[in-house]
Amino acid sequence: MRSQALARTVFIGSIALAPAFAGAQQKRDSVEARRKATGAQARFEMVRRSNLPLAYAGSGGQCDAHIGRFCQWNNDEDTIEAKQPRVIKRARAALVASLDSQAKKSPRDGWITGQRVRYLIEARNDTAALRVAKEC
Repeated sequence: MRSQALARTVFIGSIALAPAFAGAQQKRDSVEARRKATGAQARFEMVRRSNLPLAYAGSGGQCDAHIGRFCQWNNDEDTIEAKQPRVIKRARAALVASLDSQAKKSPRDGWITGQRVRYLIEARNDTAALRVAKEC
C-alpha cells in the first residue's frame, strides 16, 4: 500500500514537473537551432566573400573606394546587376535550406526568420520571402 502511494506521488510529481522539463528542452533546442543557423550563415558569407570579383571588368582598375581587397563603385547610372557565380547561388540555396530546417526547430526565433527573409529576397524569391514574413 505504501509503495503504491509513493509511486502515485512520484507519478503526480513527474506530471507536475513535465512542463518545466519540456520548457528546458525547448530552450536547449532553440539555442541549438540558433547556433546552427548562425554557423550556416557564417559559412555562406565566407563562400560569398571568397568568390567576389577583385575588380570591376569595365573599371580599368579605377575604384571609387577600396575596402580591403575589394573595389566599390558608386555609379547611379548602372542599372544592370552583376551576375553572381554559381557557387554563391548554390551556397545561398544551402543556407536557406538550413535556415528553413532550424526555423522548424525554433519557429519563434525572430533572427532566424529575418535571415530567411533576407536571403530569400537576395535569391529573388520574393514570394517565399513574403510567405515566411507573414508566418511570423
